[in-house]
Amino acid sequence: MAVRIPAGAARSLAAAALRKNPCPSAQAPRVRRKAPRLSGGEGVFLFEAEFPLEPRVKERARTFADPRVLESAFRQSGGDARDFSERARRGLMRTHTPAATRAYETALSAAARAAMSGAAPFGGPVRVEAVFTLTGDGLEWPVSTGDGDLDNMEKALLDALNGVVWTDDRLVVEKASRKRTGPRSSVFVRVEAAGRHDV
Repeated sequence: MAVRIPAGAARSLAAAALRKNPCPSAQAPRVRRKAPRLSGGEGVFLFEAEFPLEPRVKERARTFADPRVLESAFRQSGGDARDFSERARRGLMRTHTPAATRAYETALSAAARAAMSGAAPFGGPVRVEAVFTLTGDGLEWPVSTGDGDLDNMEKALLDALNGVVWTDDRLVVEKASRKRTGPRSSVFVRVEAAGRHDV
């Protein structure tokens, strides 16, 4: 059973709840807007493609202290601890995206760019649907430890398509994805202009 509360009533209920139990984190955040909000429904856009790639997860980037920076700072400081500290802070931390993630995202981006056939990325709100098919018996769910998490597969795909199919990742306003098994591995994606939403 679904209950729909009109927007005006919902605002009144929320305001009454805040008066009874004020919470600083519930106050409206200050937001600096660099670009206007868009209402959606402007423009027609549809991108649909199936990439014959094994779905992969987006691996976490690794941040580490660069030993070369430490060595250089030590040599240049001449034993002065304060100078060493200042020199070591500059460029000490490095972030590294795993090679497998980079290669997978690069392959997806290249395939998407080819499918776009020179068209410019869409600049309005978009809805994304994705299906990640892993090789296997179509009657089994891909939930073994080696199959990967759906949300991390989604992250890799969205990062690969950003700037290729749409201009900025903030434009993704709705998404639906699933993973399944089938006779061949593939990544299917459908991106369309988002219509106006109901409030």
